[in-house]
Amino acid sequence: MQSSIRGLRPPLPPEENALLAFSGDALAGVSRVSWTDGGEQLLVMSIARDVRFRGVGLGVVLLRQTLDVLRAVRDEAGAGCGAFARVDHRNEPSRRMFELTGFVYLENDFEEPNLEYWVHDLL
Repeated sequence: MQSSIRGLRPPLPPEENALLAFSGDALAGVSRVSWTDGGEQLLVMSIARDVRFRGVGLGVVLLRQTLDVLRAVRDEAGAGCGAFARVDHRNEPSRRMFELTGFVYLENDFEEPNLEYWVHDLL
């Protein structure tokens, strides 16, 4: 996850957005979102938090705030869509975080065997 934060360099591609979480003046976490290639569904690309904030629930808080933003984006676009995420099946904390925020497992990614698709209806 640290690499997601270190690798984030503005400007982002026009189809991507990032939500930044700060603790004081320290960047504590980042959420990256986009539309899927066809522009039909919203995609949570990554949720990352600094290791200094491990175990305090920042990931869940950031993902819930991300879902609020995605609902607003969906409503502004007049789209009737949900949100997708690809989660590494070996990363149990990430799987738990997505499940805690209302995502449900959909299917395995057939092109990348370690990844699973999860979906949230954004209701």
